[in-house]
Amino acid sequence: MDVRAWELFDPAIAPVGEDLRPFLREALSRGARWFQADSASAFLAKGPGEFVLTAQFGGFPLPQGTTLKAGVAQAAIDAREPLLVGDPADHPRLRDSHVIRRLDVASAMILPLILPDGEAVGVINLARKAGELPYGPDDLGKASMMAGHFAMAVGLAIRTVAAAQLARREARSRHLAEIGRMTAVLAHEIRNPLAVIRAAAQFAKEEPEYIGTVIEEADRMEALLENFLDLSRPVELRPKSVNLPSLLTSL
Repeated sequence: MDVRAWELFDPAIAPVGEDLRPFLREALSRGARWFQADSASAFLAKGPGEFVLTAQFGGFPLPQGTTLKAGVAQAAIDAREPLLVGDPADHPRLRDSHVIRRLDVASAMILPLILPDGEAVGVINLARKAGELPYGPDDLGKASMMAGHFAMAVGLAIRTVAAAQLARREARSRHLAEIGRMTAVLAHEIRNPLAVIRAAAQFAKEEPEYIGTVIEEADRMEALLENFLDLSRPVELRPKSVNLPSLLTSL
């Protein structure tokens, strides 16, 4: 593996939480440095023949969420190897794709992100602005060696983010299930005081001492509700020093 490729697996740039974009931006910045690109962008697959701009670095900014329909991206995926593009009209894979050349771009390399199992997760576009030395066959050869490493790094990042999203959904499901169980318990605990209050209220007109029963049961219901609400409030931790041997002895 090219020593530079290890940088793509640096834990310092690994995705944190559910946002893939910071990792992609950092990976693009490193790729732009390696290939002396003025611009780098990552388009991830959204569906068959559809790629969405997910992160970008450097010049030639595009609106976030820009979608490519087939064209250059799909051509690189179909070729399963990086494409060197100057004028799309001169490229054998693009001359019939109606892709229009950008006059502010000297040349570009499109790296397909294809995982070892054959899944295509997107493409990376590296471009040099007009006036710069265009990419050549040597650059394309280096890109061919690096494309697989980019693919593995991006694929790993995608799976890391997906795992975080799954963990959040599972935690939410468990939380909702627990709330459901607590609600059932609360409903059961409230039903009995309500029955007592109703009966006491019926007798209260003739025997005033039942008013006390109503108040007691109302207080009991309020206490139940307060306990229930306590469970939904954030837990406030208050660390303090303890004598560990004494603590262990008391257990």
